[in-house]
Amino acid sequence: MKSIKQLRKSLGITQRDLAGYLSISRSQLSMIETGRASISTPALLRLTVIQQVMMGNAPAGYIEPDTGRLAKTNKMLRMHAQRHDWMATTATRRLEAMRIQYRQCTAVLQITAVLLNEPATGREAKKARLCLEIMQRGARKKMNACGMEAQVRLQLKADVFSYQAKRAREMMG
Repeated sequence: MKSIKQLRKSLGITQRDLAGYLSISRSQLSMIETGRASISTPALLRLTVIQQVMMGNAPAGYIEPDTGRLAKTNKMLRMHAQRHDWMATTATRRLEAMRIQYRQCTAVLQITAVLLNEPATGREAKKARLCLEIMQRGARKKMNACGMEAQVRLQLKADVFSYQAKRAREMMG
């Protein structure tokens, strides 16, 4: 049905937005627009309301959108976007700190491995060796916490927060 596509374009809305209003999927709307599927009765009724409002013949019981409510919704979306931007930035900073810690732990392990290979003689040398072993255990533990798996999880979190912020900004229009 070419007329649905023309109506949608004249309104300046995306397929996703119109599909959401009609309570159908975007792919189903695409098939309806190209004539590969027929429109359901409930969706047709919602589409009729849109057409009537555009022509100035709003149906009985139709309520004009509340601009105050729209402004409040936009404010909420803006706050949502800012919050997710902040969360993405925080996750990215934590990821960078995690990568630095991982590199530092790698260096500590390399140094302690070299030092532990030296022969230990005397009481002080044995104490130093024990301290090196403790440092090595601590570095291994920290490396496990900052390992690739943890870094990937944190990177995914940052990406999700960035995407959510982007979607909130898109919904504001």
